[in-house]
Amino acid sequence: MAEFAASHVSALHDDDELEFACFFLEYQTGVLLVPQRDRAVLGGKETIDHTAKKLEAAMARILDYGEIRSNPKILLYRNTLDRLLDYFAATNDMLDRRFILVQHISFFDYYINRMLPFQHATNKHAVDIFRPYMEEFAKPTG
Repeated sequence: MAEFAASHVSALHDDDELEFACFFLEYQTGVLLVPQRDRAVLGGKETIDHTAKKLEAAMARILDYGEIRSNPKILLYRNTLDRLLDYFAATNDMLDRRFILVQHISFFDYYINRMLPFQHATNKHAVDIFRPYMEEFAKPTG
């Protein structure tokens, strides 16, 4: 069980999309490596200049098509957050099935606590930027 858990947990930093999502939660500003799969959307760019303000803009509940076309970084943030939420949902399923134990994933709280409330919010309205997105798009299926 511990070996399986270690393999699952390592994906958080071995998978470049999950790692990107963790970094944008961790840093208020910085240069981040763009996941390989998303580079085409950004014209082949390997890095982006990340700021909490850009992340907040990407988490708007409703996005305008023109805005997405003019600023494809919005999709990068949204898609990688969606990937991270899927990963957490799969992890929760593994907990329910007892494939892994809570102590194997205790550090996940670090990232969840950075989301609720958003630790790098640039104003009081941005504190809950992830909550509506999670409520709207991370509903359980089945």
